[in-house]
Amino acid sequence: MQPLCEAGACVACPETVCPAASAACDCTACVKHEDCSEGAACDADTGQCLVDVLYVDDHGACPGDGTEASPYCLPQDAIDAVGPGGSATIRIRPGVGIGYQQDIALLPGQTLAMIGEGDYVPNLNAQPGGAESVLTVAEADATLWLTGLRFRAGDEGPAVTVAGGTVHASAIQVADSAAGALRVTDGGNVDLENSFLAHWWSQETAIAVDGASFAARNISLVWANTPTGVITCTRSATVELHDSIVASAAAVDDFLCDGAVLELDHVVTKADVGPPPYTFPWFENQYGADLHLRPAGAAVFADYAQWNTGDPTTDIDGDPRPLIDGTPDFPGADVPVLR
Repeated sequence: MQPLCEAGACVACPETVCPAASAACDCTACVKHEDCSEGAACDADTGQCLVDVLYVDDHGACPGDGTEASPYCLPQDAIDAVGPGGSATIRIRPGVGIGYQQDIALLPGQTLAMIGEGDYVPNLNAQPGGAESVLTVAEADATLWLTGLRFRAGDEGPAVTVAGGTVHASAIQVADSAAGALRVTDGGNVDLENSFLAHWWSQETAIAVDGASFAARNISLVWANTPTGVITCTRSATVELHDSIVASAAAVDDFLCDGAVLELDHVVTKADVGPPPYTFPWFENQYGADLHLRPAGAAVFADYAQWNTGDPTTDIDGDPRPLIDGTPDFPGADVPVLR
C-alpha cells in the first residue's frame, strides 16, 4: 500500500494505482519546491505539492497542449487552462528571442507556481499597448509562487502589481522597468527573497506599498536616481526588509514611510557605504539587473548581514550561506565566489 493525497487528505491505495515514484503519492508536507517530484512545485502555505504540471515554450508548434512534449506558447495560456479555483505548477522555458510579450494575470481562487527553467532566465516582457504591469495579481483569494524569472516592464507601469492575493517570490529579476519594480496595494501580501531589482535612471519609486504588506530577505535593489524614494509606504502599510542592499544616489531618503510600519534589519544603504559609483562599479551590470558582486562590491558589503534561522540557506545562484545563527554574511542576493 502507498499513501495518496486526495482532496487534501492522505488515503491508502494499491501500488498498481499509485506507484511509489509518483509525486501524487507523497503525503509528507512539503516546505520547498525540491521536496516535490516530477516537476511539481511546493505550496508551502498548505504543505501540498502542486502536482498538475504544465509547460510553456514558444519554440514549438502553437498553441500546444501544455505537456512537456507540446508546451503552451504563452504563460497566460497555461493560467487560463488551469481555470478559476485551480492549482498547478507552470514551468516556463526561455522561449524565442527576447522572451514572452504578454499581459499575465491570475484568475480567482488560483494557487499557482510559475518556475523558470532552462539554460538562462526566461524574460517576461511588457506587451506594447497592454496592461500597466507584466504580471498582475488582483484576486484576494489567489496565491502565486514565483522562481527564476525576469520581468521587463518598460515605462507604462511597475513590472509586477499585487492588488490583493499573495505572492511568494525568489530568485527573480526586474530590469528595464522605468515605472517601478513592484506595487503592492489593497491588502496584497508579497514576500521576496534572493532577487535582483535595478534601474539606474528611473524617476519612479522602485517598490510602492499602499495598504498592504511587503517583506524581503536578501534582495539587491539598485534604484539609483529616483527623486521619490526607493521604497514608499502609505495607508498603514507594513514593510520588513532584512539582510539586503538598497543602493541609491538620490538626494531624498531611501524610505518614505510616514505612518507605516517599517522594520529594517541589516539593510545597507547610502548612509552606510555611500551612493553606488559610476566607475569601478560594485555590481556586474548595475544598469541591467545583473547585481552579482564584483570584487569591489564584495569588499564593500562583506559581513554587513547576519545569517539566522529562517533566512535563505543559499543565494540567488544556489551558493551556500553560513547556516550558523549569528554568523556574518553578505547582504543582498549574491554571495560572491570566484567566477
